[in-house]
Amino acid sequence: MSSIHPSPRLGFPTLNLAAPMAEYTYGSSSYSTGSPGRPFTPPPHSVRCLQTALLVAPVVAPVPTRPTSPRPPLRALQPDQCSLRARSGRERKRRSSKHDDFSDDDDDFAPSNAPAASNEVRREEIRRQRIESEQRRRDELRDGYRRLKDALPVSNQKSSKVSLLDRATTHIKYLEMTQQQLQTRLQQAENETARLRQVNEALMLGTAEQRHAAAAAAVAAVQQQQQQSTF
Repeated sequence: MSSIHPSPRLGFPTLNLAAPMAEYTYGSSSYSTGSPGRPFTPPPHSVRCLQTALLVAPVVAPVPTRPTSPRPPLRALQPDQCSLRARSGRERKRRSSKHDDFSDDDDDFAPSNAPAASNEVRREEIRRQRIESEQRRRDELRDGYRRLKDALPVSNQKSSKVSLLDRATTHIKYLEMTQQQLQTRLQQAENETARLRQVNEALMLGTAEQRHAAAAAAVAAVQQQQQQSTF
């Protein structure tokens, strides 16, 4: 094999590359390469190129224990990708801010719920008043039925509202009939009283006349006796 001249690009002396370089494979197993004859110190610009190559080089995932589908290699983020993602984030933020502004405008122009709440309060107040009025009416009816039951004669019938009203109707009719009878009897009694008053007056008048006649006869008898005594 011909002798190797120093590389004008890398600027380091001739390397001993007599031994062939083993093939480099990615994997968990160890690998071996030919070592140079003496230590190698690359120049600074070579180090920068090597770092750039390592950043761009694909990252090899470790071999899994079971076969899986191959995954795409993860590559280093390029400046264009970073700027693209930054612009995309700014666009999303701008759209979100615009959407928030539209939402605020919608809230400003949205109709207020105050009238609906006021109507609901009014309906609730009317409903409460109706319930209270109905409760008072029921209390009055209950008190009226109780007083009616106390006023009616005692009965062994079932004290339901229907039977209570039936008993009240019958009792009212009985009271009306009794009232008519009493009025008739009262009229008869008044007539009898008037007749007896007339009889009494006649008797009293006859007695007075008899007394007056007796007194006149007594006076005449006394006068006659006095005349006879003078003769």
